[in-house]
Amino acid sequence: MRDACCVIHLCDFGLPTSNFGLWTQKKAMHRQALDLKLSKFLLLILRHQPERFGLALDEEGWASLAEVLQILHGLPNFRWASRADVRRIVAEGSGDEKRRFEVADERIRACRRSSAE
Repeated sequence: MRDACCVIHLCDFGLPTSNFGLWTQKKAMHRQALDLKLSKFLLLILRHQPERFGLALDEEGWASLAEVLQILHGLPNFRWASRADVRRIVAEGSGDEKRRFEVADERIRACRRSSAE
C-alpha cells in the first residue's frame, strides 16, 4: 500500500486528470497552431504577395473567397483549411485577439492597419 503523502494528483497542478482531458488540451493547442499558420498565410496572399499566387485584388484589396480557398486547397500544407476555418480566423483572429481580415458576402481582404496600432 502506498503512503498517502506520496501520492501526487495531477489536478493539484491544474493538469487534466484523464486521457480525454490531455487529448482535448493537445487538440486545442494543435488547432491554435494551425490557426496561426493559416492567418500568416492569408496575410501573405492577401496583403504581401497576391501576384505570386495569381490572386486578383480589386482597388480596395478585396479578393474572391472562393479563389482564396482554391489557392489553399492547391497547396499540400493547407488542403485541410475549410471555409469555416477561414471564417473563424476572420471572426476570432489567430489567438492574439487581433482581427486582421474582413469578409463581406463572398469576398475577403486583409485589414489595413498602421504599424503603430
